[in-house]
Amino acid sequence: MTYGIDVGTSQREIDLRRARDDGAEFVIVKAGGFNTGELYVAPFYQAQIEGAMAAGLPRGHYWLVGGVLGPESQADYFVQHLHGFDASHDVLALDNERLDRNGTFWNQGDAVRFLARVQALTGIAWNRLWHYAGASDYRGHTPWGAVADLGVRFWWAAYGDGPTGHRPDHIPDLQGSIPTAHVHQFSSNSNCAGFALDGNHTDLSVADLFATPAVAGVAAMAASPLRGAGIPRTSTEDDGVPGLNYWKRYQVVASRFGYTGPIDGDPGRNTHRGFARFLNALDLPGQAKTNTDIDGIPGRVFNERLQLLAQKNGYAGPIDGRPGAETFKGVARYLNRAV
Repeated sequence: MTYGIDVGTSQREIDLRRARDDGAEFVIVKAGGFNTGELYVAPFYQAQIEGAMAAGLPRGHYWLVGGVLGPESQADYFVQHLHGFDASHDVLALDNERLDRNGTFWNQGDAVRFLARVQALTGIAWNRLWHYAGASDYRGHTPWGAVADLGVRFWWAAYGDGPTGHRPDHIPDLQGSIPTAHVHQFSSNSNCAGFALDGNHTDLSVADLFATPAVAGVAAMAASPLRGAGIPRTSTEDDGVPGLNYWKRYQVVASRFGYTGPIDGDPGRNTHRGFARFLNALDLPGQAKTNTDIDGIPGRVFNERLQLLAQKNGYAGPIDGRPGAETFKGVARYLNRAV
């Protein structure tokens, strides 16, 4: 059993060496967010990260979701302001909750967009990306399958009777909302280093939590931060004819959603499965999900979602599941900006 803490401005004076000596085996530090009503870097973030490093504590950095800008832009801001980040060991977490002046909660589509962007920018292993939410939000905003498919770990908050020690007083009641609670924030009153703070429990070891896995796969992927770097702009944005660079960029997006094959411009079923996961994660109210994420065969619903992606990037034609040159121009416009 592993015990850890998460800290922010309220713990500005915490001595993380003392926290280590009191039993904390890891610390997740607030990097910033939106709960003040504007994007900001937490004022004690750098000092607390440096304190964790001095104490020899494995560390993570978390970002509180906000109602301003889109998921990708918030991910960019988060990554740009990371301090002391070690891509081979640190955890990066999305704190998905309504808090203070932030009234926003992200569904899985927005969460996936944020997490995928962070992964693409940092090259972090997917299992060291965490998604935090309260029990009622997890249960009330299903599904979370697209997050699970990436190999992201779920950080579950439920306090029971608010235990003050280092162990939870109950087992998380998932009710089928997520496959498992990898980390359980079990109290906001856990006593450590003279503070009553957020206590976290996990059955995973510190090595499991903070190491890059040695095996490949959707749940254990550590893509290079340069994956996709150097691919020339695709001219499909101009002529509507998919070519080598179009398909390479398409594969890079697929790789952010579980595709682990080569970026060779020759897409097959595994490429289409990954890209379909991306399309299914887009927030398209009322639009059916494609099963191409299962069989890897693009069909009508896949193509309709592809056209809706193109529509967000200048395509003005019908959503009829029959993509042509104008659809591909719109998709290429997205690919030239996203990769």
